[in-house]
Amino acid sequence: IVFAQERQFSSKPYVGVDVGYSRVKDQSSDIGLALVSTVGGSAVVSQDSTAYVGRLFGGYRLSENIDIEVGYMSTNNVTASFSGVSSGSVAYTGSVSVKVSGFDYAALLRPSLSSGYNNFYVKLGGTSYTNKISGSVNGVGISDSSSGMGYQYGLGYDAAINESTSYRVSFTRYDKMAGESGVYANVFGIGLQTSF
Repeated sequence: IVFAQERQFSSKPYVGVDVGYSRVKDQSSDIGLALVSTVGGSAVVSQDSTAYVGRLFGGYRLSENIDIEVGYMSTNNVTASFSGVSSGSVAYTGSVSVKVSGFDYAALLRPSLSSGYNNFYVKLGGTSYTNKISGSVNGVGISDSSSGMGYQYGLGYDAAINESTSYRVSFTRYDKMAGESGVYANVFGIGLQTSF
């Protein structure tokens, strides 16, 4: 009886939360070279190596093979700190932080229930994110932002904890973040969701 109930599909909405992390590309040498080419002298740069991600989401199981899902994602501030001396012997220090946030949408494609692998899914969708940059150099503030569309794809697995609650583990690749070519993140996540 339990086996039959688990294999029976029912359309239902759900909401949940994901948390995850992504390794950050080391750009400290690029930043250092840019500083030296701009003001001369020498520079030392250090950078965060990990970004943490939080995401709220809601969805609806249209069929045993397709879920539709929307979410709101935000990262922590990923910071690079620098110090140096210009060619004119003027010392400087500063930092720059980047934070990405915004909305996304996706279809989750699943094998049929009869296959025994319905808990696995492939995720395909798009994003509308904003990239916010803030920082300071010798106490003078700087800020900038950009927004744009991108896309996402990934793999995941969810499994029931009880009748209405399940957990999720996932890998998602976000490409062209905030509409910027070459800007991407590989996010490993774990989540919790409940259905109605």
